Amino acid sequence: MWARLGESRLFVDDEVQNLGHASVPHMLAYHVNVGFPMLDDGSQLVSSERQVEPMTEDSADAVDDYTSYGPPRGDWQAKVLVHRPRADVDGWAETAVVNPRLGLGLYVKQRPEQLPFLWQWKQLGQGTYVTGIEPANCLGRGRADDRARGTLQFLEPGERRTYNIEIGVRHAS
Repeated sequence: MWARLGESRLFVDDEVQNLGHASVPHMLAYHVNVGFPMLDDGSQLVSSERQVEPMTEDSADAVDDYTSYGPPRGDWQAKVLVHRPRADVDGWAETAVVNPRLGLGLYVKQRPEQLPFLWQWKQLGQGTYVTGIEPANCLGRGRADDRARGTLQFLEPGERRTYNIEIGVRHAS
């Protein structure tokens, strides 16, 4: 992880290597949690997604309003949605939680060829008011599910994978 002096962003350049002697499943997610004051009643998720689906059936009711965040709620149950982000011309996909009242947002950029999924965790309960924007290389439903869908990745002996993420603050427009 590194940053440039004077900038409001940091960079994660990560490398994973299989040091073993057999092919192994490779599932990875980077958890970036956003809380108050960036997350507040009226905050919005801004995403380059091309598809959004519930991670599990109990999150299906959150798909229709996935971009909206309301106030903390006493009866809230956590919801997790899986986005398939779309890369821009430079190969980056950006997802942000934006608070229009502050005129600020926190963004995460990922390279979909490295991390083809993004998990959106909405935990809007009183006392547990937080959201996650989490780049991942898997759907998050477990190894068996990814295997059945053909999305389970493997690392061969000695194989290395590099992952690049940018996290920063942006001014809302």
